[in-house]
Amino acid sequence: MKRSKKAIALRMHLITKTDLDLLVDHTAIERVHVTVSDTGRWFAVFHVKKVSGKVEAYRIVTQRHEPREWANPKILFQFLLREYNVASGTFLTTPMPASDSGIDRS
Repeated sequence: MKRSKKAIALRMHLITKTDLDLLVDHTAIERVHVTVSDTGRWFAVFHVKKVSGKVEAYRIVTQRHEPREWANPKILFQFLLREYNVASGTFLTTPMPASDSGIDRS
């Protein structure tokens, strides 16, 4: 008997690095996904487990509140290791269209 997999849709929240730093001081990063966008630039999605047990997805924004992206994935991986001690995760090399990003701008 085959088990069906339920798709879990997460809303992605935009967050500044400073706010993400504060958030991970009180919660834990459960996993990180690194993806290339349809423009060929790389970004990280942080899945953070809240105190309630709920997992929420966050993407860092720049000071101008635009989603932060890296042209070189090596630099992004160095940033993740240096800033958040993330040494492993998943990555997707197929571009993710901007319309499918699930970003919650509220």
